[in-house]
Amino acid sequence: MSLSVERRDIRLLTLLPGKYNDAICFDLVHRHLIPPETVSNSKRLSIKELQNTLQSDWTVYETLEGRYLLYQNEIDTGCWVHPDPNYDHELYKPSHEDPDPDYEPKYEALSYTWGSMQDPETAYVQDSPTLVQDTEKTLETLLIGHNLACALRHLRYPNATRTLWVDALCINQKDEKERNDQVKRMGLIYKLASRVIVWLGPEEKNSKLSISTMQNFGQMFEYSVDNWFLRSPDSSTELHWFDPNCELPYDEETWLALTAFFSRPWFCRLWVFQEIQLANKNALVLCGHDEILWYHLRRAILMMYQKIGIPQELKGPLQIANRTARRGIGASLEELLATSAERQCTDPRDKLYGILSIAPPLFASRIQPNYSLSATEVYKDAFLTHLHLVNRLDVLRLCKLEGNQDKGPSWLPNWFAPGNIAFQTTSGNRAAGLSQAQVQYTSPNILNATGVQYATICTVSNPISGHTEDAINTIHEWEPEGLLTAEYITGGTLLDAYLSVLRLNSFKDRYPVSHYTTLQVCREAYLRHDRESATLGTKSMIGDIRVDWLRGASFATTDEGYIGLVPSTAQPSTFQEKFVKM
Repeated sequence: MSLSVERRDIRLLTLLPGKYNDAICFDLVHRHLIPPETVSNSKRLSIKELQNTLQSDWTVYETLEGRYLLYQNEIDTGCWVHPDPNYDHELYKPSHEDPDPDYEPKYEALSYTWGSMQDPETAYVQDSPTLVQDTEKTLETLLIGHNLACALRHLRYPNATRTLWVDALCINQKDEKERNDQVKRMGLIYKLASRVIVWLGPEEKNSKLSISTMQNFGQMFEYSVDNWFLRSPDSSTELHWFDPNCELPYDEETWLALTAFFSRPWFCRLWVFQEIQLANKNALVLCGHDEILWYHLRRAILMMYQKIGIPQELKGPLQIANRTARRGIGASLEELLATSAERQCTDPRDKLYGILSIAPPLFASRIQPNYSLSATEVYKDAFLTHLHLVNRLDVLRLCKLEGNQDKGPSWLPNWFAPGNIAFQTTSGNRAAGLSQAQVQYTSPNILNATGVQYATICTVSNPISGHTEDAINTIHEWEPEGLLTAEYITGGTLLDAYLSVLRLNSFKDRYPVSHYTTLQVCREAYLRHDRESATLGTKSMIGDIRVDWLRGASFATTDEGYIGLVPSTAQPSTFQEKFVKM
């Protein structure tokens, strides 16, 4: 069996048929993996162009899978087809089918947790698809982990072969050069698979009930790329469940089953985040012999996370699952690195390599996986590459002085150190706006940056973390004294300034061509919620405040009277004398 693989090739595993308890037997073959030529003759309109064909009470959204959902706001329902039956469907259908039915090679990519190699199982490798019962054939052996062996037994067909890509078996893990090359191709491997199969583990702890519950729940909703929940046109049941403040009527058995389900290791591992983000709409989640489309499970996770009345034991696992389900493709490098910082992996270099296939393309093209380098060298190269490309210090706030890798420079992010996800925002709402950093790097470890002293932080609150209800309570704790009566330092009311902080200044007043609400509507909704909370309890949303925008942030005040959001690692000033503003 040849172990070398050319740069344009991948190995594929032909899983041979057998009964569940038969020995695991497969063949490894080489296949070219060449991206298909992208020849686009799509007539598809942009969201703005399609929006212009509709009346004012309609809004166009794009789902996570690229479908356009046309939503009629007055009756709070949507459809997949244009309200004008004569309108050309070609103008708003997805720009391509994914995957191309004619693409070769055809294979399914497995996303799973490696787990421990203690008490491994023996698998048999052969050169041609003869059954394992052919005892006269000499078979090579490989030791595989128990979780992978369990997955292959569940995936194996009784009377036919099945073609899979499995990283532990299709990459020679002992060949550093091959590992470097294949890690760079992970994006193609998962993107070009006919489907990605997520293996969560065997059936246990009432997982069958969890799958059926999530299937029913996830079919009710759609979720847009700009983070809006919408009623699914394909569901006509339990429409009131769409309201985040509507508690789910699940019994204790169901809640316990869901807690165990979302506590499975797959949801918190690093590599799987990239793998499921690259999957197409056919991605399937398998737990024992029960299955659910990732399409439905993803929506169930995202919506359930917004719900009130979630048992305390479920909040932690559901928070991790929610971060797995959120959209990663198109995110900034800073956002992806902050997400990878809280995910588990064995090799610290994988904190970067494990997200490389969904990182911004220009950055990813400049990074060559190299497992002969130390983690400090990998992180430093990534930091300086990002700095060279964008001339910004965005990732500087991800530094953690504690546990610094190999005693590297203090400005070097240590993505392997444990910590909460960092607060994310858009560049347009940052203190420095879109301006470039004035920074110079001097080898080997000096970073000179020019800054402006603007204000001095005097208080930093507890950060937003945990489930939505907990976040709501924290936001109420943030409310500054005199919120409803005081004026703000720059003019206007303190309430409007506070709401602008919570909304990241994202209002229709500022962005007329957007789905955002106006400041006035947000203000009225916030005041209404404040009055109702005394009698109705904490809601899962405060008016139009999107608490998921604020996770990882703390609320800060300055000596000068300003308010704002800062990363949770920010600290009040300890200097006694004030610096002169420059």
